[in-house]
Amino acid sequence: RCLLFCSMDEFHRKLLRVHMVALVKDLDPPSLYPHLLQGGVLSQDDIDSIDAKSIRRNKAIELMSVLPMKGPDAFAGFVAAL
Repeated sequence: RCLLFCSMDEFHRKLLRVHMVALVKDLDPPSLYPHLLQGGVLSQDDIDSIDAKSIRRNKAIELMSVLPMKGPDAFAGFVAAL
């Protein structure tokens, strides 16, 4: 387990990159916030930063850029939120 800083593993980061276009097209980030917050994937500060974007597409892009830095369990939490 990581003590200081850990990011998502490379395999999961690659999966997010490969499916980025489809995810950005289809994601509605606000509908995922409760699940991602409850699961510890995102903090309220992360949500505020994502939600500051003016349109849904930009919110989805911001979410996809934040997720890889949220730790090794973030991918599973994201998939569960979907």
